[in-house]
Amino acid sequence: MGLGLSTVLRIVQYHNGSIEIDESKLLGGALFKITLFKHPKTISIVGVNNMRKDFLALCLEECGHQVSFVETDKLDDLHKNTSEIIFVDLRSNLEQRLKIIEMVSKDIPNANLIAIGEADQGTIDAAVRAGCEEYLMTPYSKETIQNRTEMVIDSLF
Repeated sequence: MGLGLSTVLRIVQYHNGSIEIDESKLLGGALFKITLFKHPKTISIVGVNNMRKDFLALCLEECGHQVSFVETDKLDDLHKNTSEIIFVDLRSNLEQRLKIIEMVSKDIPNANLIAIGEADQGTIDAAVRAGCEEYLMTPYSKETIQNRTEMVIDSLF
Protein backbone atom coordinates (compact mmCIF):
# COMPACT_ATOMS: atom_id res chain seq x y z
CA MET A 1 0.00 0.00 0.00
CA GLY A 2 1.50 3.33 -1.02
CA LEU A 3 1.20 6.63 0.77
CA GLY A 4 -1.82 7.69 -1.32
CA LEU A 5 -3.83 4.57 -0.59
CA SER A 6 -3.04 4.71 3.14
CA THR A 7 -4.38 8.29 3.20
CA VAL A 8 -7.50 7.18 1.33
CA LEU A 9 -7.92 4.31 3.81
CA ARG A 10 -7.82 6.71 6.79
CA ILE A 11 -10.41 8.98 5.16
CA VAL A 12 -12.68 6.06 4.33
CA GLN A 13 -12.39 4.64 7.87
CA TYR A 14 -13.11 8.06 9.38
CA HIS A 15 -16.42 8.05 7.46
CA ASN A 16 -17.26 4.45 8.49
CA GLY A 17 -16.66 3.29 4.94
CA SER A 18 -14.79 0.34 3.54
CA ILE A 19 -12.32 -0.55 0.81
CA GLU A 20 -12.45 -3.88 -0.99
CA ILE A 21 -9.56 -5.09 -3.12
CA ASP A 22 -10.11 -7.44 -6.05
CA GLU A 23 -6.81 -8.42 -7.60
CA SER A 24 -8.37 -11.01 -9.91
CA LYS A 25 -10.03 -8.48 -12.25
CA LEU A 26 -6.91 -6.86 -13.70
CA LEU A 27 -3.68 -8.36 -14.95
CA GLY A 28 -0.81 -6.96 -12.92
CA GLY A 29 -3.01 -4.54 -11.00
CA ALA A 30 -5.85 -4.34 -8.56
CA LEU A 31 -9.39 -3.02 -8.52
CA PHE A 32 -10.36 -1.02 -5.43
CA LYS A 33 -14.00 -0.58 -4.48
CA ILE A 34 -14.57 2.26 -2.00
CA THR A 35 -17.86 2.46 -0.12
CA LEU A 36 -18.86 5.58 1.79
CA PHE A 37 -22.15 5.98 3.60
CA LYS A 38 -24.33 9.01 3.03
CA HIS A 39 -26.04 9.00 6.38
CA PRO A 40 -24.26 7.17 9.18
CA LYS A 41 -26.63 7.48 12.15
CA THR A 42 -26.87 6.33 15.73
CA ILE A 43 -29.81 3.95 15.98
CA SER A 44 -31.45 2.44 19.04
CA ILE A 45 -33.78 -0.52 18.65
CA VAL A 46 -36.41 -1.13 21.33
CA GLY A 47 -37.93 -4.50 22.09
CA VAL A 48 -36.44 -6.76 19.44
CA ASN A 49 -36.22 -10.44 20.34
CA ASN A 50 -32.78 -12.03 20.62
CA MET A 51 -33.08 -13.93 17.35
CA ARG A 52 -33.32 -10.73 15.29
CA LYS A 53 -30.79 -8.60 17.23
CA ASP A 54 -27.66 -9.93 15.57
CA PHE A 55 -29.23 -9.82 12.12
CA LEU A 56 -30.45 -6.23 12.49
CA ALA A 57 -27.13 -5.09 13.95
CA LEU A 58 -25.20 -6.69 11.09
CA CYS A 59 -27.41 -5.12 8.43
CA LEU A 60 -27.34 -1.63 9.92
CA GLU A 61 -23.68 -1.62 10.97
CA GLU A 62 -22.63 -2.65 7.45
CA CYS A 63 -24.19 0.64 6.32
CA GLY A 64 -22.04 2.55 8.79
CA HIS A 65 -24.67 3.05 11.50
CA GLN A 66 -23.97 2.67 15.21
CA VAL A 67 -26.59 0.37 16.73
CA SER A 68 -27.67 -0.19 20.32
CA PHE A 69 -30.49 -2.29 21.73
CA VAL A 70 -32.77 -1.20 24.57
CA GLU A 71 -34.96 -3.60 26.49
CA THR A 72 -38.51 -2.43 27.12
CA ASP A 73 -37.91 -2.55 30.89
CA LYS A 74 -34.84 -0.26 30.62
CA LEU A 75 -36.22 2.70 28.70
CA ASP A 76 -34.22 5.15 30.81
CA ASP A 77 -31.26 4.00 28.70
CA LEU A 78 -32.80 5.85 25.75
CA HIS A 79 -32.26 9.14 27.58
CA LYS A 80 -28.58 8.28 28.14
CA ASN A 81 -27.70 7.71 24.51
CA THR A 82 -27.93 10.21 21.69
CA SER A 83 -29.73 8.16 19.07
CA GLU A 84 -30.92 10.05 16.05
CA ILE A 85 -33.26 7.21 15.11
CA ILE A 86 -35.21 4.89 17.39
CA PHE A 87 -36.79 1.76 15.97
CA VAL A 88 -39.68 0.29 17.99
CA ASP A 89 -40.66 -3.30 17.23
CA LEU A 90 -44.47 -3.62 17.01
CA ARG A 91 -44.65 -7.41 16.94
CA SER A 92 -45.53 -8.07 20.58
CA ASN A 93 -47.53 -6.31 23.28
CA LEU A 94 -48.85 -3.58 21.01
CA GLU A 95 -50.36 -1.50 23.80
CA GLN A 96 -47.00 -1.34 25.60
CA ARG A 97 -45.18 -0.46 22.36
CA LEU A 98 -47.60 2.38 21.59
CA LYS A 99 -47.02 3.80 25.09
CA ILE A 100 -43.27 3.60 24.46
CA ILE A 101 -43.69 5.49 21.18
CA GLU A 102 -45.77 8.20 22.89
CA MET A 103 -43.25 8.52 25.74
CA VAL A 104 -40.24 8.70 23.45
CA SER A 105 -41.85 11.22 21.08
CA LYS A 106 -42.51 13.53 24.07
CA ASP A 107 -39.33 12.93 26.07
CA ILE A 108 -36.81 12.75 23.20
CA PRO A 109 -38.22 15.15 20.58
CA ASN A 110 -35.06 15.20 18.42
CA ALA A 111 -35.17 11.44 17.79
CA ASN A 112 -36.90 10.11 14.69
CA LEU A 113 -39.20 7.19 15.54
CA ILE A 114 -39.62 4.30 13.15
CA ALA A 115 -41.99 1.39 13.79
CA ILE A 116 -40.70 -1.98 12.60
CA GLY A 117 -42.19 -5.46 12.36
CA GLU A 118 -45.05 -7.18 10.63
CA ALA A 119 -48.28 -5.30 11.30
CA ASP A 120 -51.68 -4.63 9.81
CA GLN A 121 -52.75 -1.18 8.63
CA GLY A 122 -54.64 -0.42 11.84
CA THR A 123 -51.51 -1.08 13.91
CA ILE A 124 -49.40 1.07 11.61
CA ASP A 125 -51.94 3.91 11.83
CA ALA A 126 -51.94 3.64 15.64
CA ALA A 127 -48.11 3.84 15.67
CA VAL A 128 -48.18 6.95 13.48
CA ARG A 129 -50.81 8.59 15.73
CA ALA A 130 -48.60 7.76 18.74
CA GLY A 131 -45.63 9.56 17.17
CA CYS A 132 -43.85 7.33 14.64
CA GLU A 133 -42.73 9.06 11.50
CA GLU A 134 -42.22 5.97 9.37
CA TYR A 135 -43.01 2.27 9.25
CA LEU A 136 -40.47 -0.31 8.13
CA MET A 137 -41.79 -3.81 7.63
CA THR A 138 -39.19 -6.24 8.92
CA PRO A 139 -37.71 -7.73 5.76
CA TYR A 140 -36.12 -11.11 5.43
CA SER A 141 -32.96 -10.25 3.50
CA LYS A 142 -29.98 -8.13 4.46
CA GLU A 143 -30.18 -6.13 1.22
CA THR A 144 -33.83 -5.27 1.77
CA ILE A 145 -33.18 -4.06 5.34
CA GLN A 146 -30.27 -1.93 4.17
CA ASN A 147 -32.09 -0.45 1.16
CA ARG A 148 -35.35 0.27 3.01
CA THR A 149 -33.53 1.75 6.01
CA GLU A 150 -31.53 4.07 3.75
CA MET A 151 -34.75 5.11 1.95
CA VAL A 152 -36.40 5.89 5.29
CA ILE A 153 -33.34 7.85 6.45
CA ASP A 154 -33.28 9.78 3.15
CA SER A 155 -36.91 10.77 3.68
CA LEU A 156 -36.27 11.94 7.26
CA PHE A 157 -33.05 13.90 6.82
